[in-house]
Order: sequence, then C-alpha cells, then structure tokens
Amino acid sequence: MSRKTQSMVGLCTGLGLGVFLLMLEGAQWYLIVPVVAIVVAIVLFAFLKDRFDTKRLERLDEAISSGERYKDEKWREKQQKYLDSHGFKEPKGSMSRDLIWHTRQLSGVFFMVLGLVVLAVFAVILMTENDLSALICGVIFAACICCYGYYRFRSPKLRRLVEELSQHPKFDVLNEAYMRGRTISRRCSGLNLGAGIVTLFTPRSLVPITFKEIREVSYYIEHRLNYTSGLYSDTEHHFYVRIMAGDEQSVKEFPIELGEMATVEAIEEMARAGLPVRAEPLGIDTTIIHGKKEQL
Repeated sequence: MSRKTQSMVGLCTGLGLGVFLLMLEGAQWYLIVPVVAIVVAIVLFAFLKDRFDTKRLERLDEAISSGERYKDEKWREKQQKYLDSHGFKEPKGSMSRDLIWHTRQLSGVFFMVLGLVVLAVFAVILMTENDLSALICGVIFAACICCYGYYRFRSPKLRRLVEELSQHPKFDVLNEAYMRGRTISRRCSGLNLGAGIVTLFTPRSLVPITFKEIREVSYYIEHRLNYTSGLYSDTEHHFYVRIMAGDEQSVKEFPIELGEMATVEAIEEMARAGLPVRAEPLGIDTTIIHGKKEQL
C-alpha cells in the first residue's frame, strides 16, 4: 500500500467513524464532531508533511548528486562552524583513552545519576521506616543501574578489543600511526586517519586498515522515512563512509556512519592523503520504516 493510499484510508476511517457514531441512538454530535475533526486534522497534517518532506528530499538528492550542495558558500560556512568543535582532532593521552573518549555514550551518565537517586530514595525509606531490607534492596538495585551506566559510558567491549590487539606483534606500529594521526567521530563511531593506517571504530568494533589494503573510499546516503500506525512522522538522514579493502582475491566492505559534514570532511581528508577516493556518492537509498524506529 502506497503512502498516499495509507493517508486516504486513515482519513476515510476517521470520517466513517464519525458517521457511525452519529448514527448511534443518543449520540451527542457536539462531542463527536471535535473527535472526528482531530482525527482528520492529524491525518491531513501527516499527509501534507509527507508530501513536503518528499519534495525536499528529492531536491536534496539532486543537489548532492550534482555536487552543488557542497559547493554552496552557506553550507561550507555551516560546515566550518561544525568542524571547529567536531572536526578532526589530535589524539589525547593513549590510543585506548582516545578511543574510549570518542565512543563514550552520554546516556551512561544519566543511568549512573539515576542509580544514585534510587539509592537516596531507599536511604530515605530506611530513615523514615527503619527498614534495613529496603536499604539492601536499594543498594543492589542502584548498583545494577550504575554498573549499566558505567558500561555504556566506558565502552568495555572496545577496551577489551584494544587489549587483545595490544598483544599483536605489530601493535606498536598501529599505536604510533594512530597517535600521529587525527580522529573524527560522531555519535560514538568514527575513524582515525593515521600515518599509513586508517582505524575505524564503534563502541563494539575496531578495524585498522593499512593504506596499501585500501582499494576505494566512497560514501553513501540512506534516508529513513519513519511511519507510525501508517502515518508519516519524520525522516532520518544517515551518511556512511565506505572503505573497500583487501587483496585481489578478497575485497571487503567497511562502512562507518558519520554525519553529513563529518563525512564530507573525512572524504576530502582521505583524498588529500592520497587514497583512492570517489568524490560523488556511491548511492542514495530511501528506506521506509513502520512502527518503532531502529536503534542506530
């Protein structure tokens, strides 16, 4: 069923519901009409928003494909402001510490604070009710919440990967290349453009790739149109840097998600580093998602 058909079905359902309720004996029209009007207004708003965002999406794709978007002076000014605070940065401390800093999830701080609040609540219960069992339960519950928050904030899986990688004979080469390079990240994922090595990372993965292994660097875009109960809600834009690497017999794809401005900057930096870069987007895909949004 097309998006337009879904909106029309929703509109007809609202009108049909109103007619049905009016036909009921004893139904109060002044109570039914506002309900039907609200349903119709919601459906119409979602339908018009869908059409507006679709046209805007088509113009965006055309501007990206032609290259006009990234030549625009206003866009470049916005990008420069963004890169001043979120662009390539030199690593701080050690490789492990820098990776953890870039992959930290701030939601972990929320859970750690929540754990302390829960502990305080149970402490108050202890003082008012003199119930020691409540304090014990509170301490256990708060400890679980704080540990979960710490887990999200400190990326322990990535730390284990770094520790395992440190046992490799060539880790010193990787570590030196990383520390001599610069790192860019967004939403816990990013890449380090080092001396002869590109390191891709997320909170759960770490992939070092030497310049000699890289066959092509490109980027692609995915638009995700979110629908709830058949009605359009919003559109998410995801930009991925894509590295094809390997030998002649086996070439693998390594994508890493960055924001639009960070993706363009990463592509341009890798081109300046002499890597085989494809300037135009590899592809622009549109995905329709019904129901709950995907967690990225």
